Amino acid sequence: SSGINAEYGGGPCLNMLLGIGLASTISILKHKRPLELKLSGSLVISSAFLMFTICSHIVAVPLMNFRVRRWYGFYVFALYGCFMVVALLNVTGVFTINGS
Repeated sequence: SSGINAEYGGGPCLNMLLGIGLASTISILKHKRPLELKLSGSLVISSAFLMFTICSHIVAVPLMNFRVRRWYGFYVFALYGCFMVVALLNVTGVFTINGS
């Protein structure tokens, strides 16, 4: 109970779930059509790195018998570094990734 309260009960997570979710649901019901989202390149990059990181955690942590080793910490920092480099290159215009 306290874990659920800590996750959803207070702070930004509850605000996002209720604010964006409720407003989106009302808009969909009111206009009878799905929302059209315009994705920026930064959002696409962030989402791709987040999904890759979560998937690697889901695979790697059970393979290590739920004991995270030091090398895995370095791996996570390396992922973060790669993300920062790609995001900065995209923002500065060295290369662009277009959203929808």
